[in-house]
Amino acid sequence: HFPQPQLGLDSVHILNGLVEFPEFNRVSAYGPIKVNNARFAGSDTSATAGQEQFKGLRLYGQPGINISHTDFVNGKFGLVNFSGVLGNAVLNLNHCHFKQCKTGLLTDGGAAILKNCTFNKGERGWYAKNMTGNCKMVKSRFKNYTSSTVAAFGLYFIGQSSSKLTINQSYFHNSHMGAQVVGTEFR
Repeated sequence: HFPQPQLGLDSVHILNGLVEFPEFNRVSAYGPIKVNNARFAGSDTSATAGQEQFKGLRLYGQPGINISHTDFVNGKFGLVNFSGVLGNAVLNLNHCHFKQCKTGLLTDGGAAILKNCTFNKGERGWYAKNMTGNCKMVKSRFKNYTSSTVAAFGLYFIGQSSSKLTINQSYFHNSHMGAQVVGTEFR
């Protein structure tokens, strides 16, 4: 079950902005969204702030998603995309940074292309499940996934037989499990 939109906005543009979340809140976008040079973060920036502060930016596979040069910090999730709910558009992320999120990026279904993204600290950098399309990761970095309570992964990718994952010029450093890829063609 997915929530229905509360506002009748045709599109959302966040350029050069800061979006701060009170504890346990999230932003859901149902139409085209453009985010450039922005930061999504929990409102508590103290040194003791946990990774459960906000539930991230939530998308639904709709066309018109453009996210670049954006930081996601201190969230239970940084960015979530449920492909197939409002479309099957490829999720394109360019120069996005996920820091201290329990799960930086969660994708469910569809395809994703990540270019020059960084994932730093948490339990899972990119958790991809039920992926059905061709996914690509280029010049991306995963580091410091070393949770003592769970098996921490930089990348945990579960694909369907129709999917493919290509990784180019990316690295995994100081992680309990760098990457695990299941059920898909891997290059």
